[in-house]
Amino acid sequence: MIDQDSLPTGSLEEVQQDEELPFAHPPIPVQVEGVVPVHTTGSRHGVSFNRQCTSAAGAIKILSENPRRRIVRLLSDQAFYINTSEAGLVTGSAANWLQNVPLELTHTEELWVYMPIDGTLNVLTEDWAD
Repeated sequence: MIDQDSLPTGSLEEVQQDEELPFAHPPIPVQVEGVVPVHTTGSRHGVSFNRQCTSAAGAIKILSENPRRRIVRLLSDQAFYINTSEAGLVTGSAANWLQNVPLELTHTEELWVYMPIDGTLNVLTEDWAD
């Protein structure tokens, strides 16, 4: 069993160091042996909103592509179809998601939904950076 307190950790300054600084020396190759602690930092920014979806509206773009997005969580009171493009919804290659079942996505592509029965889609996004 590894004692987590005995593992080395970086200071806040080391974690948030500026990667743009010019280096006076060439990089030194390093080979890691053993366990390396990895910590996920919290999200810098989050937004939540509700979107009313109607079958008459057809495919609805919920989110644009965002390279800073860490995760998006979706929850709907009705079943819905989801894809990364409007064409994917139209051609039938979309995923069918059940009502009242949370969906978490960690990609940065745009998101489109189609809801065959009128309902509300709750959207919560978190970003790595501002």
